Amino acid sequence: MHYFHVIIKQKISNSWECIFKNISEEELKKKFVNPYQLCKDLYYDGKILSVKEISQVRIRKTDESLENILKTERDKNHGNIKENIDDLEFVLKNLGIWNSDLAIINCGEDVLEKYLSSAPCEGTLFSNLLDTIKHPMIIRIFGGLLGVK
Repeated sequence: MHYFHVIIKQKISNSWECIFKNISEEELKKKFVNPYQLCKDLYYDGKILSVKEISQVRIRKTDESLENILKTERDKNHGNIKENIDDLEFVLKNLGIWNSDLAIINCGEDVLEKYLSSAPCEGTLFSNLLDTIKHPMIIRIFGGLLGVK
């Protein structure tokens, strides 16, 4: 099973935030991709976010849950810190990185382009096709061809 994680950066802040973690591909489409494309608000952790407020997006796919990845990386990182205990700069840089959900931004596979190929609010293929079919000129042409007045 694959796990998907969505990390965003809002226009009003310059920091990344993991808004969805350990979700399935179906949940990814339902909770993030479709609302993003249709310009609907996102609901996560009791918060509401307008997609217009998002400046950057990352979608990561992993084979393990975020918790397992963080634990594995913390264990590895702990060993590296012990080896480099005399290098204060190294220790300070690496001490807290694997205690945050944001560590997922560097893990797994980047699958953003597989799910999002356009800016927010541009609609899905189906919604764009439906809008085209409902266009008054298309209705007139097909109505005329079918003899409907």
